[in-house]
Amino acid sequence: MTAIAQSTMLRARQPMFDMQTDFFDRLSDNDIPGAASILADNCLFLFPGLKPVHGAALTTRMLRIIRRRFADIRWTRTFSVNAEPDWMISAWTVKGTFAAGGEYNNEVVSVVRLDVNGKVAYLSDYFKSTDFSPPPAHHGAQASVALAL
Repeated sequence: MTAIAQSTMLRARQPMFDMQTDFFDRLSDNDIPGAASILADNCLFLFPGLKPVHGAALTTRMLRIIRRRFADIRWTRTFSVNAEPDWMISAWTVKGTFAAGGEYNNEVVSVVRLDVNGKVAYLSDYFKSTDFSPPPAHHGAQASVALAL
């Protein structure tokens, strides 16, 4: 293989963004427009317990709904693998505080596919725990979760 072909392959394997700094750090900072700027117009977002979300506008709306549930939250990447030139798999620890009070801790794996423009065309998250409920305020009370569009 020629040096030019090798350098082209290496560039193709480097995403045009970094999921930590360009997406999850922005979500952590509640910068939804910044996080959404890397989404392809026709992206597909898969989130546990919800129907698939199609398109950047609805995905952005979903990100706002999810982020609003937390007073603070921080995604920290533990590792990332470029599986193919356009696929990325990343593992995260997620820690935060629910807006209604109580701590949130989880482990997440994200599977991402980029389109030809380097935008996120597919994002699917897998959670160790899919309980997104804040701890009950009282012994008998159970907080409800509403992540529907």
